Amino acid sequence: MIAGISNQSDIDLYLESEEITRLEKETLEGVLIKTRRPKRQGTISISINEKRKYENGFGIGIYDKRYWGFEDGFHIDIFMGNECYEELKRRGVIGLRQRMRDGSKINVYDISKLNGLSKIGAEQLEFYRDNREKLSDLLG
Repeated sequence: MIAGISNQSDIDLYLESEEITRLEKETLEGVLIKTRRPKRQGTISISINEKRKYENGFGIGIYDKRYWGFEDGFHIDIFMGNECYEELKRRGVIGLRQRMRDGSKINVYDISKLNGLSKIGAEQLEFYRDNREKLSDLLG
């Protein structure tokens, strides 16, 4: 699992198909990369949680108190409702707005259902993760 967060607080989260299967019963954790400053990396977790699916969201909840004010080591929790999970399994993508004034959104993708140009976002994030130490200081 890998995710990126843009300067508009939009989150793109990519899951392998086996991770989507595991998501039904476990909380998954992966790397979260600030796309404008890819040397700055933290973690993101996602779980199925009916009670928290409306926490700062509309079916996909978000808890981001450990994100703001941190340069590295930040963390965001994502809580997906059952309806969204079923839609993700069926379509391979689900995207919803977060309940924030800036109108930011979260998109969750099944990498196995992406092709061509659709995969570039995930591949770019994987490159940043795998080459963090080699990235220019201008990117951090």
